[in-house]
Amino acid sequence: MYTGWPATYADIVAGFTFKRTLASRIQSHLSTDFSLVAAILGASGVGKSTAAKQVLVECRSKGWKSWEHGGRHTLDPRLWEKVATNLKATEEVGVLFVDDAHLHLSDLNELIDRLAILDNAHLKILLASTRNHWHPRIKTGNLFRHGRIFNLSTLNDQEIDALLDMVERVPEIKRLAGNDFAGFDRSERRRRLTVRASKDMFVCLKNIYNTDSLDAIILQDFASLSEPLQDIFRYVAAMETAGINVHRQLVIRILGLPAQQVAAALEGLTDIVSEYDYHVRDGIFGWRCRHPVIAAIVTKFKFGNLDKMIRLFEDVIDNISPTFDIEVRSLRELCNTESGIPRIADKNIQNRLLAKMISRAPGERVPRHRLIRNLIEMHEFSRAETEIKLFEKDFGRDGPVHRYKIKYQVERAIHTPGILLEDRVAMLEQAHELAVVGAERYASNKNVLAAYAELGVEYYRLTGDLSYFDEAMKHLKSAEDKLGDPQITAIIVKFTRRVGGQSSTTDEELPEDIIPDADIVEREPEGA
Repeated sequence: MYTGWPATYADIVAGFTFKRTLASRIQSHLSTDFSLVAAILGASGVGKSTAAKQVLVECRSKGWKSWEHGGRHTLDPRLWEKVATNLKATEEVGVLFVDDAHLHLSDLNELIDRLAILDNAHLKILLASTRNHWHPRIKTGNLFRHGRIFNLSTLNDQEIDALLDMVERVPEIKRLAGNDFAGFDRSERRRRLTVRASKDMFVCLKNIYNTDSLDAIILQDFASLSEPLQDIFRYVAAMETAGINVHRQLVIRILGLPAQQVAAALEGLTDIVSEYDYHVRDGIFGWRCRHPVIAAIVTKFKFGNLDKMIRLFEDVIDNISPTFDIEVRSLRELCNTESGIPRIADKNIQNRLLAKMISRAPGERVPRHRLIRNLIEMHEFSRAETEIKLFEKDFGRDGPVHRYKIKYQVERAIHTPGILLEDRVAMLEQAHELAVVGAERYASNKNVLAAYAELGVEYYRLTGDLSYFDEAMKHLKSAEDKLGDPQITAIIVKFTRRVGGQSSTTDEELPEDIIPDADIVEREPEGA
């Protein structure tokens, strides 16, 4: 943990972590008969995973069955439903912890719905995620109906006292404390953590251990490696930061690393890059840096030049094998992650990379979604229309593309030069026909409903008629009542303020596009 690794269950049992007060509240919530889900949300490094593991340790001490999902694997809702059924039959209780839950939200939605339908709360589901990845994604209403969100941010006074107690009383921890910090009395230590560190957990630990700049430590470690090991370290770090599921074969392909040198390379990167089992039968072994924050630091210094990052993306796409699930998931995350393709400001470059993805994996929807969205935002309307038609020919209908069809008509009405007002209104009326269908077909998709509201705003701006906007608000409020998703409430507030003239699109906290699509696909039912 001192060098950046997250706490293990053994660390917690041994007393090498301090108790997070949130863990007790989660434990109490999960202990109620009808609770099904608890979700911990917070920024990276605030201790979400450790708090969740503390909950599991406590649950196990009460006799509950306890599991943690291996995050690099697909979560199978049907198999976990069987586990829940077995638990109910034996009158036992179990808890499943899923870290980085946003990566598995579609499967988790299905599992939660299955358990809600069966009225089976014998399997509790504990989730952890960062807010920026959690909020944009579509969640089932049963998550809010049978669950609770717990936000984790700074340390409270009780936790700071517990942290100080641990530093003072646990010999293994006390030995690591810096001399400067150890020299202060208790009140001064507490003041430094409260005032100077602003109760931020990461900063508190840096104050206690009096380490050099974390950036400098990582860069010194990097400089001490041989050049071949530096290449592996920086590529693994950059790919991990970009949302790519890094594994042995991908590194071998990109760097041309001879297979017989893999063992020696991992030995030389001990405590820097580790290997774990992903799918042993298929010979797939994942690689990761010891902590995402460390991976981000290396990426910042070694791939800070955008041209280098673009070349990395090209290398990854050219070496992707779409027959492996782990690599298909990498393509999706490369499209969705802020540090992936979206970090490139030039949409022409984005589109070139997306076209390479589509050529490499023609069966993947997400790169096509991103390409359509970019073309609409660039006002390349004829190309966008072509891509939409090709998508629907290949895949049929889905939620994100239906939203883009609405957005396409709205943007065309606003930005087509040299046409009459009546023509712009006619285009918005065509968009309205699509929005009515979308609101019926994808009633729980907040992004489709937000596109409806955007249409209503533009129609009001051109005609002074609020009827389209009122229809959109009706659908959004219905979804708000049904799902209980606070992001839908935020969407309603944003558009209400815009129409009321209380704010403009430039000063809203939420961006113009509401929330970047997480490309949670809502497909047409069979035979539709």
